[in-house]
Amino acid sequence: YPMAAELPADPGMAIDLLQKGQFADVAIAADGAVSFGDEQADFWQMADSGSLRLLSSDASVTLAASVRGANGQVEMRSKEWGGRLGPKTSGEVRVAAGVHVDLSGRFVNQALGGRPLDTSATAGGSFEAIGYGVTLGQDSLVDVSGGGQVSTSGHFTGADAGGITLADVTVEANATQPTLILGGALHGFSAASQDGQASGGGSLSLSTHHVRISPLGEPGAMPGLVLDDSFFNRGGFSRFDVNGSMELRVVEGARVMPRVTARQAPADIAREAGGGAAEIFDPGTAAGLRPSAVSLHFSSTGAEPGHGFGRLWVGEGAVLDTGPKGGITLSADSRLHMDGTLRAAGGDVSLSVTGREAEAPNVLWVGEHARIDVS
Repeated sequence: YPMAAELPADPGMAIDLLQKGQFADVAIAADGAVSFGDEQADFWQMADSGSLRLLSSDASVTLAASVRGANGQVEMRSKEWGGRLGPKTSGEVRVAAGVHVDLSGRFVNQALGGRPLDTSATAGGSFEAIGYGVTLGQDSLVDVSGGGQVSTSGHFTGADAGGITLADVTVEANATQPTLILGGALHGFSAASQDGQASGGGSLSLSTHHVRISPLGEPGAMPGLVLDDSFFNRGGFSRFDVNGSMELRVVEGARVMPRVTARQAPADIAREAGGGAAEIFDPGTAAGLRPSAVSLHFSSTGAEPGHGFGRLWVGEGAVLDTGPKGGITLSADSRLHMDGTLRAAGGDVSLSVTGREAEAPNVLWVGEHARIDVS
């Protein structure tokens, strides 16, 4: 006899059933909301160098299961297909409270067995969250730290960390409150080195409508992302790309002086079994290595054409100092006001205004208190 049944209101699949398929790459896409996991109750073991993509064109995307995948890639997006932002007024991307996304590279010890092993997943992976509001829940973690390897002869080589991108695409009309929420931790540590210098720290890209960088953080001081200046000394990152599409302001007296927190191999590394780098490596730069160079890129790209947005301010007494061989790039669509100190010893400093809108005159202003030093 013919049989009929109603489809469930919220179609889905149990994670443990999907896990049994042992897929290296998983993509879940829908016009409506996409949710992966059940508020910390689930765990997704990703294949080394595998990927997980959660995509919605019209609604929210939520990751509520912890994930482990060495050198893996996680992508969460709520935006129109084809790379063009649509006239969306909703579609938050959220990592639930307590969820850990561990994409750090493996540590592989080839000396113990005296034979070559697979080292393709020793580098850190990548994490990308793009939506109409991006939230990392309380006590969550995204880790793209690099691992490393010991050769059959006992020589240690650290691997590079990966990258984290958090991009909030909330439009001007709704930019009245914070919509990029950093409730968790971000890690991009590395024990790599090159030519006598620590290297390999991760890259961190943050974008929202307003960004304010101040000595105390000042939560509630503006309707956007507020960072205390010590934020840039956490997590092991060596490259920062921070964009406030309407405005980015480094307030008077702020001191952004990032120094990369590296990792190093313990003296008995050749006797360590393989596993996760976080449990094996020690904090700090190895003796004899120069500190890693740091890159700061602060921008205000502009929210909508002709509105005069895209303003970047570095206030009087504010300091951006990358240390030796670093780089500082300040870029604004409409106005760049620089009255602080930019210092990159032996490195590079660049200031630019990029807008071409006749309705919003472009201004690059270097004030009487400004200092630029690359000596």
